[in-house]
Amino acid sequence: IGYQALEGAIFYGKSQRNIEELRRQLIHSLPAMLTETANLDETLVELAGLYQIAAAIPTLRQIVTAKAIRTEIRVAAFQSLVRMNLPDLKELIEYILAHDSSYQVRVAALSELISTEKDDDAVAPLLIQAMNRGDWREQQLIIAILANWRSSTAVDLIQDWLTKMSLGQTPPEIELELLEAAAKCDISVPNASHANVGSSSSVENFSQCLHGGNSFRGRAIFFERNDVACAKCHNIGGAENSVGPNLGEIGRLKSREYLLESIVDPNKSIAEGFNTVVIVTDEGLAHTGMVSHEDENSITLKSADGTNVRIAKEQIIDRTTGMSAMPADFPRVLSHRDLRDLVQFLSDQKSEPRQPDKPVH
Repeated sequence: IGYQALEGAIFYGKSQRNIEELRRQLIHSLPAMLTETANLDETLVELAGLYQIAAAIPTLRQIVTAKAIRTEIRVAAFQSLVRMNLPDLKELIEYILAHDSSYQVRVAALSELISTEKDDDAVAPLLIQAMNRGDWREQQLIIAILANWRSSTAVDLIQDWLTKMSLGQTPPEIELELLEAAAKCDISVPNASHANVGSSSSVENFSQCLHGGNSFRGRAIFFERNDVACAKCHNIGGAENSVGPNLGEIGRLKSREYLLESIVDPNKSIAEGFNTVVIVTDEGLAHTGMVSHEDENSITLKSADGTNVRIAKEQIIDRTTGMSAMPADFPRVLSHRDLRDLVQFLSDQKSEPRQPDKPVH
């Protein structure tokens, strides 16, 4: 079976056709394919677990602990071993937690341990150790695990970290996770200033969205979410033909606080030249847009859809300056995690667009 046959393998598996024949082919070919690291991907290692290819177990173990292999593949290999009920899985988990440098692999191992370990007292030291390690990306994932676990051990640990947060002893990147965990587990937040997450459009109520976002997801929001349509009005670099400001170097020019405020309260500080103008003509027509050109004889407005309307000044009977052309309802459309990811993406725009990191959770 070759690499191009894998799509067919997945198709047959889902349709329940020729499963045993496919499994026989995989038993014969997959273990060797897993050793070819240049062609290794998540699909291959997932097939091993999906079709219970026991002959692949030794190679999967090597993949899990091979630090040179891409993290997503290592996590997939670990999950395949879980699916195959690896006899010494607990020993592998202990090794990962003690020695692995990848927080994603450690969190995958810890999550599996929590789901299978009956003794909370055995898990608690490992959770405490992981939280105290200080990697906020790992802490974000562990807090989410704790919130779903909801055991007394989990609640106690969440409470401890909420207290640390109220004392200013936690990284800002995990504040949102802690507040969400508190709400999910019905735990009171010690510091009232943290209690009402995003209860109004005030930027202070969204401070948990300043740090800890994922630029890859933020990019998807910017370019792909039709309900916010950021890319309809803004460019990231490129030609200056957008309705709103070009954001190609916004992360170098503006702070995270400014970026967040521009999203949740766009009328508080409008970029020069990007407020709307409302013009009423002697024909009774009202035109709304931003001024793209003006001279002594006429004014040209650019509307939200990018079209230009030229109006002779002799026809104008009223001209007023309006608010920002940017919608003010983003706090109702975007979740706090969305806002945080979008702020991170914009903060990363520092003249030369870069490919953001892949999401880790």
